[in-house]
Amino acid sequence: MKTGEASGKLTTVLASLATEYEYTTDIKNKYVGAMIYPVILLLVAIVAVISLFSLVLPSIFSIADSFQNLELPWATQMLRNISSFLENNRKGILRTI
Repeated sequence: MKTGEASGKLTTVLASLATEYEYTTDIKNKYVGAMIYPVILLLVAIVAVISLFSLVLPSIFSIADSFQNLELPWATQMLRNISSFLENNRKGILRTI
């Protein structure tokens, strides 16, 4: 600004500063906008997985429990264990989040 005043081209310097400020603000807004979308997707995915483990899977496992000699595969047993853990520790998990 001092240079603009000294050279008599204050309007040119101010116009240049305004253009630079607009460009910087535009880049910042685009960056924030680009980061919001992945964060929203991540939150939706987390809610979907928690809902699946705490609402859907327990009802499916109760149906599987009604069969007497049904041995579940290890992957299904792991899902059952995770689902039981989330169901039993729901309050602690919510406090942590």
